[in-house]
Amino acid sequence: MGKSILIEHYELLYNLEKPNKFGKDTVGSLSSRHTLNLYYVLDGHSKHPNSSILVSNFQEYISLLADDFQKLEPTDAEIVSFLRKVLTDFHFKYQRTLIPGAMSIIIAVFTSSKVIAAHLGDCRLGKISGDDISWLTMPHNLAMLYLDKSLDIELQLKTCEYNHIVTRSLNTKTLKEIEFNIFDLEPCQYLLVSDGIWKLKNENIVRLIDLREQYFSLIPNIEDDMALTIIDCTIE
Repeated sequence: MGKSILIEHYELLYNLEKPNKFGKDTVGSLSSRHTLNLYYVLDGHSKHPNSSILVSNFQEYISLLADDFQKLEPTDAEIVSFLRKVLTDFHFKYQRTLIPGAMSIIIAVFTSSKVIAAHLGDCRLGKISGDDISWLTMPHNLAMLYLDKSLDIELQLKTCEYNHIVTRSLNTKTLKEIEFNIFDLEPCQYLLVSDGIWKLKNENIVRLIDLREQYFSLIPNIEDDMALTIIDCTIE
């Protein structure tokens, strides 16, 4: 008898209210008859006016693609092509109309055997087992240029003074090169996160996952917006 995959997800979202803050984080998902599941996290860049509008427009835009996603064939090539078209068409739809507006984005499609991810910016895909967190994608930020590969990469990314400067984004000026990654599906918890989460210490990320909404009322002085989708994959 073949293996079956059970996928469930949970979303967490926390946005700060500050003067002269233009961005916001958000999450979303689509599902299809081919047992494909799509999840995304967006992080509107807070210093760029129109970023919150861009985030809201993307949510509306991708919701209109639900029928197209339903018809999508569950092959790696078709899914990569679909994701490329989603991001490219959205860019050209709003090019030169919401300047300045920019956001980081990661979209991941889960099939029965693969996780196929596309991203621009510093939202990331990772996985967690117990207290062990491993990040599967790397951020597009200036800190990447200063990494010493002989040292702890994640510690450098969390602490580098340039880790807030994004080098690629989904914006309304220039279409940047989209990064695609394909991973074998494993029975574990996957994480899609904005940078406000992966920059936390690992023990705080684990605590957030354990406490969920309670975390936001227990932790004082949260400094950044946070968006998280937890995807539980169980092989039966």
